[in-house]
Amino acid sequence: MLKKSFLTTLCIWVFSSIYAQDNILKASALIGDVGVQYERALNDHFSLVGQLGFARLANSSNSVETVSTGFGYYLEGRYYFSSNDARMEGWHVGAFYNAINTESSDNFETNIASIGLATGYQWIFDSNITFGLVAGAGTYDLDSEQDRGLFIDGLTFWPHLGLNLGYSF
Repeated sequence: MLKKSFLTTLCIWVFSSIYAQDNILKASALIGDVGVQYERALNDHFSLVGQLGFARLANSSNSVETVSTGFGYYLEGRYYFSSNDARMEGWHVGAFYNAINTESSDNFETNIASIGLATGYQWIFDSNITFGLVAGAGTYDLDSEQDRGLFIDGLTFWPHLGLNLGYSF
């Protein structure tokens, strides 16, 4: 009897977890970073987002074009407003941390870090395909071995724009 109760409880838990669709795996593009993003629901309103990707920055200084490549990573905590939609669907706001670490062919390193606020909307279609848009702004912390003239002088914020396409499971 105990074994049947345990198996019944386990089956209900497994199937309710599958139905809840607490995970989304996405292909994502943010300013300066293209990569793979994973979002996990914590409850009906909160989720965590993480992204690891490829970063590419094109710069010019004294009429010389340089390209820096490397990695970018992104973390965000989101709050979803709608309680009528599926988890992780609808309007959301969140705080993010975005970092881009690159190196040019001349072995100059450039690191950009940004902490800020973002908002966006995410759709989850009947086929479990997801599409999302995000926009916001954050601080701009530049650490570069290259001439600072490569970047916009006086820039005090980093624009945050992105889109993603994924699958909810």
